Amino acid sequence: MTDPKTLTFALPGDITTLTGGYIYDRRMVQGLRHQGRHVDVLALPDSFPTPSDSDMRRALDALQALPADRPVIIDGLAFGALDPQGVAAIRAPIVAMIHHPLAQESALPADLSDHLWRTERANLAHARHVMVPSPHTRDMLVDRYDVPADRITVARPGTDRPEQPATPQDPPLILSVGILHPRKGHDVLIAALAALADLDWQAVIVGNPWDAAHFADLQAQIAASGLDGRLELAGRVEADRLADLYRKASIFALGRGPRVHHCPATTEAAMRSLFHLAIHVTDLDAARRFYGDVLGCAEGRSTDTWVDFDFFGHQLSLHLGTPFPTTCTGRVGDHMVMMPHLGVVLPLADWLALADRLAAAGVSFDIPPQIRFEGQPGEQRTMFFFDPSGNPIEVKGFADFDGLFAS
Repeated sequence: MTDPKTLTFALPGDITTLTGGYIYDRRMVQGLRHQGRHVDVLALPDSFPTPSDSDMRRALDALQALPADRPVIIDGLAFGALDPQGVAAIRAPIVAMIHHPLAQESALPADLSDHLWRTERANLAHARHVMVPSPHTRDMLVDRYDVPADRITVARPGTDRPEQPATPQDPPLILSVGILHPRKGHDVLIAALAALADLDWQAVIVGNPWDAAHFADLQAQIAASGLDGRLELAGRVEADRLADLYRKASIFALGRGPRVHHCPATTEAAMRSLFHLAIHVTDLDAARRFYGDVLGCAEGRSTDTWVDFDFFGHQLSLHLGTPFPTTCTGRVGDHMVMMPHLGVVLPLADWLALADRLAAAGVSFDIPPQIRFEGQPGEQRTMFFFDPSGNPIEVKGFADFDGLFAS
C-alpha cells in the first residue's frame, strides 16, 4: 500500500540553485512538508538532460532502489531524459514534475530534440500523475505527448508578497531576472537597450550564469554597445540585493521566451506592480466602516479630507467630494453594468470568502454573485455592489489567472 505521507523528490543537482525551476521545486518541497509530509530530496547527477552513461546509470540505480510504497516526484529536467527501459523498472509510484517539455526548448540540435521528445513521451506513460506550472504546459503534454488531461494537475508558481514598499529610482531602473542561458535571449534585450541609449535609464540583469563563455559573450556585447556604466550584468546575487532591486525597479524586462506566463521571476515582478486609484466619497466615516469593516481592507494614512486603504493589495485613496457620475451602459454578456466602475480580480477561494462576507453583512448586490462565461475562455465569478457613496464596485474571481486575458 502506498504511503502518501512519505515521499521522495528527485532532481538533478542542488535544489538551492537560483533558477526559476529550482525555486519552484524548493517551494513545492516546503509546501509538502508544511502539510506534515516527510519529504526526502534525492540529488541526481547534475549533467541532465544530457548525462553521461555513468551518470544515467547512477540516476537509475538511485531511483530503482526506492521502495515500492513510497511515491517519488521526479523533476522534468531529469525525467524527460531518463532511459525509458530504466524508468519502467522503477518500483515507486512516479509523479512527473514537468516545467516545460525538454524537446520544446529553443535552439536544440534536431537530433537531440527528437531524442528528448521520444524519451519524455515514453517516460510520461509510466507516470501515475503529472504536475505542471501552467495550462500552457498542460496543453502541450495533452496535444504533443498524448498525456490524458485527467492525469495532469496545474500547480501555478506562487510568490510571497513584498514586505517593503516600492522605491522607484531616477533614472528609472530596468530589471531582468533569469538564468543567463542562450535561450533566455539576454542578447536580444541588450540590443534593444542599445537602441534606447538616447533615453535616461539604468539596467541590471540578474541570473545564475549557465557557463563562463556565454557570460563573457554578454559582457562583450554590453561593452561593444557602449552600455558600460548603465547596464550591469550582475550574475547571481544574494536574496537581499534581489529584493532591493525589485523594490527599485520601474520596468521588468525579458529578452524572449515562450514560458514568460509561468516564470516565477515574472510572477515576482507582477506582485510588485500595484495600482493606485483615487475617487470621491461623501462621508469618510461611512467609507471607513464599509471598506474597513465590511470589505476587510486595512486602513493606511489619512487626513481630515482623505483616507487610504489597502484594497486587496492595491492603494485606494478616498477623498471627500462628489463621486463621479455613472450610467448603466456597459454590456458584458447578458448584463448591463455601471460605467465607469472600480474593481479587483481575486483568486477564486478569496472571491468566495468575500461573497460570503458581503452577504453576511447584508450588502445589497446590483449583480449578485454568479458565474459568467461558463465553459468558455475567461470563465469567471463576478459580483457588483455599491459603496455608501454610490461608487460601483465589481469583484471578479478566477480559478486560473491565465483565463483573465483569454480570447
